[in-house]
Amino acid sequence: MTQLYIEKQEKSGFKVGDHVKIIRIAQSFEEGWETVWRTNMNCFIDKECIILEDKEHYGFLIAMKEDIDIGKNNTWTFPYFVLEKWDVQPTVDMSKYNTICDICGKPAYCGLLFVECSGGCK
Repeated sequence: MTQLYIEKQEKSGFKVGDHVKIIRIAQSFEEGWETVWRTNMNCFIDKECIILEDKEHYGFLIAMKEDIDIGKNNTWTFPYFVLEKWDVQPTVDMSKYNTICDICGKPAYCGLLFVECSGGCK
């Protein structure tokens, strides 16, 4: 049963780094998931979470994004079948990366590695 669970999890399409939400409580040992649901896991339901690690038959190690943002270590393993992809919208404030081109003095965008203005200067 363990190998079947691992194969289904691999085929689920979820991977480390994915933003997901937990959509329901899983029954302990449901569908070959090799662990139990704890009541502390309930607070993850309907929250933006991030997959941190694939723990094979224990599911995915997951943390809530809000906990990661404040450095709180609160993780649990969840089975793939209670996950749903979270639609991530870019939240980067691009104004922080606006600068002035060193060559022509026009407004430029810093791509974090180099500064390039819209006039094509380099």
